[in-house]
Amino acid sequence: MSFRDFSLSLRAQISNEAIREYEQALRTRRILAKENPEKYENDVMATLCNLAIAHSDVNDFKAAECELGEALIIARRLWKRDPEKDSASLASVLSDFAFFHLERGRFAEAKREYSEALAIRRRLADTNPERFDGLVAKTLFYLALVYERLNRPAEAESRYVESLSIRCSLAKKLPERYDCDVASTLNNLALL
Repeated sequence: MSFRDFSLSLRAQISNEAIREYEQALRTRRILAKENPEKYENDVMATLCNLAIAHSDVNDFKAAECELGEALIIARRLWKRDPEKDSASLASVLSDFAFFHLERGRFAEAKREYSEALAIRRRLADTNPERFDGLVAKTLFYLALVYERLNRPAEAESRYVESLSIRCSLAKKLPERYDCDVASTLNNLALL
């Protein structure tokens, strides 16, 4: 067995073990959420997202998409109940689903989800820039990737430029955290 084959086999074993553990956690959290939805629905949503990532790691994209879909339904329900409290969670699930769609070549869906996540994160950054500016920049970066895949370079460039501006500002304060993001954005801009 080659090192690459061994590495892939090991990763699949780890992912399959994670799937079993996430499924067990999900069963428990669903029971808790039935008894106390306001306390545990967010945990169900988070576990569904983690399970979707694990399923994607073993190429079970159908399961991953179902889990992300259910997580998004829960996130929207929580957001409707308390938009101030649950906007960040909704944006996070939208970004997870958008990344899933981007990786599968489903660019129209990814664009819609990243755009919605961006709008939410911009609103959050207006009141808490320290917490959300980095997420705005990250969302802009991935939205630019979607526009690249859609062969819309002008729109990709404008998202990269805005992302770069935010990331440069953040890197001045925390270079160890944001310099790599600045470099990635500059790299993608150069490749346009």
